[in-house]
Amino acid sequence: MSSRALGVGAGLGGTLLSLWIGACGSSGPSAAEVAAAAAKRAEETERAAHLEDRRKAREAEQQAAEAAEAERQRRIDTLTVLPDKLPKRLDKACKGVGEALDGLMKRHYADEPDTLEKWKMASRMQLPVIAQSCEKSRSLEVAACQKTALEQAPVEFKKTFSDLLAACTRKYGHAEGPT
Repeated sequence: MSSRALGVGAGLGGTLLSLWIGACGSSGPSAAEVAAAAAKRAEETERAAHLEDRRKAREAEQQAAEAAEAERQRRIDTLTVLPDKLPKRLDKACKGVGEALDGLMKRHYADEPDTLEKWKMASRMQLPVIAQSCEKSRSLEVAACQKTALEQAPVEFKKTFSDLLAACTRKYGHAEGPT
């Protein structure tokens, strides 16, 4: 082979090699591509961490709400007990439930004269309904429990006193009839 043929062949081979390398690019990603991929990974990691933090916060809120409700139910259970001595007549016992509710409202709204005045107006209709509901239970135990619970109820039960009444009915009500 002549030297001239080698030169042409080498020149053509080098050109082809240059074209192939240029067409295929370098063997790895560019610095900009590496930086973009790193930024994307960092963003995804940050988003995942944020979502995990939100999940943990929701779980903590749910656990706190469940614990608060469990404590509230424990307090209801503590308040809904029978007195040492049961009343003799249901009608008088149920009237006592109404009086205990009136006392609860007066006790807890004492520092809110406008609200107390509204209660006094509403109590004319509410107390007979409470007494009637109590008499429907046909249970001295339910009435005694309700009266005791309302007399001992702390301020947080002023708007949910009906939970106390219902707890007494569940605890001491008799499905089979009067006591």
